[in-house]
This record gives sequence, C-alpha cells and structure tokens, in this order.
Amino acid sequence: MTRLEEILKSFNKSIKLDPYIPLFYTNTGYAYAELGRYDDEIKDYMNAINIDDEFSFAWYNMACYYATPKLIENMPEDDQKAIDCLKKAIAIDKSWKTDAIEDNDFDLIKKNPEFIKLVG
Repeated sequence: MTRLEEILKSFNKSIKLDPYIPLFYTNTGYAYAELGRYDDEIKDYMNAINIDDEFSFAWYNMACYYATPKLIENMPEDDQKAIDCLKKAIAIDKSWKTDAIEDNDFDLIKKNPEFIKLVG
C-alpha cells in the first residue's frame, strides 16, 4: 500500500467517525485525484457540497476537476462547469481569485474571457 493509499484510508476512517464534516470529503476527493480515481474524486466533492453548500474549498476543487483534462477516455475538460464552480467558490471566499490565477489546474482556461473577468 502506498503512502497516499494509507492517507486515504485514514481519511475514510474519519468520514465513518463523523460523516457530516465536508472537509473530510474534500480531502478524500483530493487523494482520489492524486490516485487517478476521478469518479471517486468528483463524488466526494459533491458529498462535501451536499453537506455544506457554502464550503468554498469543495467548490474550488470541483472547478479544478472540470478545468483539468483527465488522462482517461471520455473525460474532457469542461470550461463552463469549471467557471461556474469557481464563481461559486469566489462568491463565498474572494481569496480563491488569487489561487485560481496561480493554479496550474486552470492553465487551459486562463485565456477564456469569462475566467479573466472572474479573477480580474
């Protein structure tokens, strides 16, 4: 078992202890992304948002998910979903603007006029 898989196992134990903390799901989603388990990644971001629709970290990570092309078939980037999720994250917490400008996950949409307008 890799170190990341061990960490994921710990995150999942945390969820079993308290399934109502959105950060736990966001952390597992990120770990799934690192493992290339993209279906699990997006499900856990959605779980976090279902618990707390104002949890900006989950919205931001979902924006990254949609902005980043996946290396699996039929999983293209989705610029509009990425921008919509990023809008939600920024509406909740303006500091995500700076992160989005610097984040390589958004490289493919940084020239999109809506992205430029959103992050200023």
